[in-house]
Order: sequence, then C-alpha cells, then structure tokens
Amino acid sequence: MCWKGAWLRGKGFPIECPGHEECTANLYRAAALSEYELGKEMGNQIGLQKCLVRYVTTDGDGRSAKGIEEALAAVEPMWKVERLADHVHLGQSQFRASLRAQYSPGMFHGKTKEENKQLKTVFSKDLKCRCSMILKKLMEKYDKNINEISKDLPKVLDATLRCYDGDCTQCPEYSIVCKGDDALNWWSRSQYLSTYQITALQMDKTDKFLLQEILKMQLTTSAIESMKFLTIQTQECTH
Repeated sequence: MCWKGAWLRGKGFPIECPGHEECTANLYRAAALSEYELGKEMGNQIGLQKCLVRYVTTDGDGRSAKGIEEALAAVEPMWKVERLADHVHLGQSQFRASLRAQYSPGMFHGKTKEENKQLKTVFSKDLKCRCSMILKKLMEKYDKNINEISKDLPKVLDATLRCYDGDCTQCPEYSIVCKGDDALNWWSRSQYLSTYQITALQMDKTDKFLLQEILKMQLTTSAIESMKFLTIQTQECTH
C-alpha cells in the first residue's frame, strides 16, 4: 500500500505504484494476492526484525498462518506457528456450513422450496447464535478455564442435538440455554425460531449427523482451544 501514490492519483497525477519516488508499495494495485502470499509477506517483514510469532488468529478458512510459518523458517527452520480462531469468524464458518449442508427436503415445514430455503437460513443463524451463547455462558461459569469447560462439552453437545430433535430431557442439566419446559425452552426463547414459528424439525439420520458435525465446529475441546486467548463476546439472541 502506498498512501503517497493514492494521494497523487487523487490529485489527478498519472502515478502508478510501485515505481514512483518514495513509493512504499511492492505490488500493482490490481495484483492478485492470496491469504497465503499475504501471510508470507507479513512473515518476511517480521523476519527482518529477527522476531518470531507463535500464534496467528485468522478465520476458519485462512491460510495466512501457513504463509507466516514458511517465511519465518528462514529465521528459525523448526519454528511452528499455531493458528488460533477468531470466534466471530468461527461462528460465520459454522453459519456457512449449515447453509451448505444438504438437509433432507422435509426437515423444515415450508410449503415451497423457497420457504424452506428461508427457514434454513433462519435455522443456520439460530445455530450460530445458540452455540456462541452457550460458549459465553460456559466461559462465565468456569472463568474461561478450558479444562473445566471441556468436561461439560460432550454432554452439552449431545443435549443441544437432542433439543433440536425435539427431546429436551437432557436440557435442564446440560443444555445451558434451554430449560426444557414450556415457558423456558429454546424454541420459544430464540428470536429466530419463534419469529418464524419454527417449533420442530423433522430430521432423519443424515440430518442429525450433519447437525452434529456442524455443532462440533464450536462445541468441542479443539474449538475452545483454538480460541484460548480470546474473550468470548456475543450479541444477545433471545428476548
């Protein structure tokens, strides 16, 4: 990036970057730059300072951490960079995974294909929001102690999956956000589900498997550990 070049172009001068005097750009403005290459460039700059980076926070699909690691290998050949997750991007990755999931045609109660598509989007938003809310409450309950949180996660995941399948017997003890009764169940608390009157899901075995895998994107020990240096902050998703 070159601020001087941008300023000169804004004044009408036919300036191109890189190439002019005091230019700080090393690529043309329209040049393609992958996350991996961007990470490698950052790693090269860090390496010039004789510094090493242990942790890099990126979104779930990012490859910049790998680029940084390979660049820093010039400074320390055996150095490893660990990719951490940003909880916002992790939630978005979970949302996108649910949107891409091939749920069965009868899972939602829409009368048309378009209605079911809309309900699928609403459900995906609810899923992301619910998992984020669960993590926030677990972080508060155990003061961000990953070991203690990890002990609860298998039962929390199972209770959440059962809840979406209409079985709230585990909710009072393990669901965290659903009490399992008529007044305080997740179906009525969730602004997404209640607004669109989603009160049940007709899931087959494949749907349950897909949902379980998507829930694991936030409700597993590995997911928690990838966010170990981050503070969970989430928007309220209930009334």
